[in-house]
Amino acid sequence: MKITYMALVAFLVSGCAAKVVSIDSNDTVSAETAASADVYFVADNQVHIYNGFAYPVENYLSDKISGVAVRPPQTAVFAPFAYKAFLKGLSQSPLLIHLGDGADVSCQQELNRFFDAMEGFSGPWVFVPGNHDGFYTGNSQYNSTNTGEWDHACVDKRLDKTDAIVSYLHRRFGRVVSKSNIDGSQIVQGTWTTGAVDGSYLASIKSDPDEAHRSYIIQRVTIGLQGSERVEIVILDTSHYRNPPKYRNVALPGGRKIAGFTGEILKEQMDVATEWLSEAKGAALVLIAGHHPLKRSALTADGLAWYGGTTWLRRTMEKYDVAGYVSAHTHKGGSREIWDGKTEWNVASLVDWPLGMRAMWLGDNGLEGFREVLFVDDETPQGISGKCGDSAGWKFQKEDFHYYTRYRDQKLTGPTGKYMQHYLLVAELISLVEAVDRLDSTRKYSTLVSEQRRFIAGAIHKFYQRRDTESEGEIEDLHPRLESTMKALEALVDAATGKELVTANRYFWCQLWWAAKEDAQRQWDVDNVTGHRRRWD
Repeated sequence: MKITYMALVAFLVSGCAAKVVSIDSNDTVSAETAASADVYFVADNQVHIYNGFAYPVENYLSDKISGVAVRPPQTAVFAPFAYKAFLKGLSQSPLLIHLGDGADVSCQQELNRFFDAMEGFSGPWVFVPGNHDGFYTGNSQYNSTNTGEWDHACVDKRLDKTDAIVSYLHRRFGRVVSKSNIDGSQIVQGTWTTGAVDGSYLASIKSDPDEAHRSYIIQRVTIGLQGSERVEIVILDTSHYRNPPKYRNVALPGGRKIAGFTGEILKEQMDVATEWLSEAKGAALVLIAGHHPLKRSALTADGLAWYGGTTWLRRTMEKYDVAGYVSAHTHKGGSREIWDGKTEWNVASLVDWPLGMRAMWLGDNGLEGFREVLFVDDETPQGISGKCGDSAGWKFQKEDFHYYTRYRDQKLTGPTGKYMQHYLLVAELISLVEAVDRLDSTRKYSTLVSEQRRFIAGAIHKFYQRRDTESEGEIEDLHPRLESTMKALEALVDAATGKELVTANRYFWCQLWWAAKEDAQRQWDVDNVTGHRRRWD
């Protein structure tokens, strides 16, 4: 029954097949042009645990319906490296606002790797949790006495909503908050200043894991312009729920949520936002941002709850002259008029096609420009030299066992995908070994590479012979090999300078770019997705 619920959730979240449309070049700018922006908006990396165990939604049916239940193995191992290189290549002076989904399954390892990558940006930045940062597979919070499946998928280190907020406070602001020292709940507040940007945050942290869905963090940034003019942005936590979101809620009438389906904001957070917005009156520009998009009506399938966020936002935006709302979550990007001249700008993802972000320019009168930066051709971002086409020899081939979309090959993963996780781990190991071998100019890890290749040859033979493919013992044998090879790759990157670092960064970016492109072409059943995206309605 659980898998049935999950498949139904995947169907509802994905809706009908989104129409593939041409990208409007009038709303996009180059990465080079974006270097002069004042604010960057990024979102949805969904860093995936590279050494976990199988979980029910990781199967053929869920992926066929949603298209994002499973991603290419290269995404799991290379995306954080690519993201860090991407961040280092950006201008470091703008404010960077990340609108959530740093993690995927919602494991502590995933968020740790995401925050490690965020160290690539030395300018001011903030992060707000998305539905994948604290809820199992971005959808569900299980009772604390029934988290075995979640723990198992995360190798015993799951990440609930409170954990996500605590991790952010520590990694971004150096605030150490221990849940064990909290009696019920605790309010944690702070302020920060970097150049012309002033920031503040208020977090309500619940110690009871069964109340983690009620933890939230709301943030405010003030950007000083010339003279006394300023821009105010209030960043909401749209994964703030009255009742714990669960997969099974899809079968229940009203009032209960699934985090990947519906966002929510409770009154206590609304009250803080209202106070901050009242103080923002007179600013040259006032914006609100959050992870979930808005709903057009009570019947809209996916977005911020109509009676738990969207209608309140509409009244609030009108009362306090808020220019618009910036969202993420869809992985599509785009913009639309929502009501009465107000605009919603959606931020594309950095994991699915089209890879992208948004750049905002400010002036004395407020907003001067807010454009998408999409990486839909093989030109690499600023700071990552060259083109992916120039390095086509690095691209894996369709006959390779670990090719980007072969996880969809039923001969390998089974008619229902029952061998999916085992296949993905073998493919991840091959991808890691290939990267270490290519980037290890001194041959320091040649013995490791040789040993892993011998193991891989046996693993592939077993896979084709269907021997031990259902054994968790085989998966457990893969874990230390994945971890040792990942450590070798991390050491190579940390030691790389000059041309070696340039090569490594381009390698990681192009692997992520090829994985996203090939997966989109497979999902959308088109020959070439360059210049195209799924329509955001």
